[in-house]
Amino acid sequence: MFGNTEKINTSAYAKDSIPKTRQAFDTALDFDSRDLKRDNRSMPFAVTGEEALLQRIQICLSMPLGSFVYDSSMGSRLRDTEDPPELLEMARQALKRIPEAEPIRAEWKEDVCFVSVRIPHGIRTIEIRR
Repeated sequence: MFGNTEKINTSAYAKDSIPKTRQAFDTALDFDSRDLKRDNRSMPFAVTGEEALLQRIQICLSMPLGSFVYDSSMGSRLRDTEDPPELLEMARQALKRIPEAEPIRAEWKEDVCFVSVRIPHGIRTIEIRR
């Protein structure tokens, strides 16, 4: 019906075959310029560890909920309210996909929302602009 239906060996692609020592990395982003960060050769570079975690947190908090075409459940509604308890709940919803991040405080001061987040290495504050 579909021509040659040769069976493909997929065992080489099994999850168990992925090396356990390989770490994921993220390309460094510059949120102010909305571009990639670049090294002294003007090349994009990767961030890992805490810096990558903080970057993922900032992405989830700063992106409006539903605006990411590939995953409409990603993002936050922080810009929808000024009420600190509501802001905190919205931050929790936005970060539920990142178990290492626990929002503990959120408030707007003028055009910046400050979200304090507990991560494995302490508490960090993420700034989200309107």
